[in-house]
Amino acid sequence: KPVSPFLDPDGSRCQSGQSGPVFFLTGSTSSEPLVRACTIPCGKPVLLSPINVIAWGEEPGKPGDCPKDQPEKCRAIARDYIVPNTCLLECDIDGKAVPNMADHLEESPFFEFDLPEDNAFGIVPGHYSVGVSVGYWLLLKPLSPGTHTVHVRAKNCASDFRQDILFVLTVEGCPSPELFPPHSEAYGKLISEWTVDWWRWALSIPKPESPLLDPDGRNCQVKQSGAGAS
Repeated sequence: KPVSPFLDPDGSRCQSGQSGPVFFLTGSTSSEPLVRACTIPCGKPVLLSPINVIAWGEEPGKPGDCPKDQPEKCRAIARDYIVPNTCLLECDIDGKAVPNMADHLEESPFFEFDLPEDNAFGIVPGHYSVGVSVGYWLLLKPLSPGTHTVHVRAKNCASDFRQDILFVLTVEGCPSPELFPPHSEAYGKLISEWTVDWWRWALSIPKPESPLLDPDGRNCQVKQSGAGAS
């Protein structure tokens, strides 16, 4: 709870638990409007939700929303809370409204999770073997370095729960290009092995599209399809 991003009043907890390839922005357990200022590393997509809900199965000594062996009941509870009752759903990115917000409804697969002591939700701590989430989610492609704003507004009319959060995002500049050491391995192959893929790629392209004869870069994308052309 002391570091939970759900209880973050100003963005000072944005970095809590951030360790993967996607940067997570959270909502709030409060309906009060908030402004959160966050710094995001260069090149990371950003995942956020204007409004969502989680339902979980009961465990011994830990109440839940459904019997552990009937997880679809939890899914139905989450869906019935979100889908018919979301009466406000808006997001602006750098002042531009995201269209067709209702299209961004996502239902998670079932998952396990652990809750620490003194968690943000006041739920009995411990391991839960059934969880499921339903809500509206946005996955932003990596933002350009500099300052951006994301403003989410949502309301559930059944519970009168609201979200009104302005995220002020500072995206860090990308590091300067660096070389791999000579003769090293990169992405599962030695540099010498990558040269084989390079030649196979270059030799496979007909003369009209050949990057070897490219005067201005127009053929740079020809047959660029992943880890080595063939």
